[in-house]
Amino acid sequence: YYPLGYLSGLVSLAMVITSAVRNHNWPVMKGLILVLMLAFTVFTSLVIHPRARAYKDELAGATEQSEIAQLKTEFDRSHKTAVVNNVIVLVLGLVLLFLTARGLTI
Repeated sequence: YYPLGYLSGLVSLAMVITSAVRNHNWPVMKGLILVLMLAFTVFTSLVIHPRARAYKDELAGATEQSEIAQLKTEFDRSHKTAVVNNVIVLVLGLVLLFLTARGLTI
C-alpha cells in the first residue's frame, strides 16, 4: 500500500501546486502537510518496513530463546514505529481534508 501513498501524495501535491499557480494563492499549510505526509510514507516504506520485515524473517529461523526474545523486541519496536507513522499520515490527511472542506461553500 505504500506505492499508493506515493501516488496519491504526489498527485495531491501536484494539484495543490497547479491550483496555486492558477489562483495566485499559495496554500502553504496544505503544501506543508502533503510534504510531511509524503516524507513519513517514504521513510516508513524505505527504512522502517524493510527493517521490520528483516527482523520477522530472522525470527522465523531463530532457534535460541535469547535470540528469539531479542529479535521479537526489535520487530515489535520497528512495527510499532511503522504503525505510529501510518497513524500520523492518516491524522494529517484528516487535517488536510478539514482544511480543504473549510474553504468550500454549499
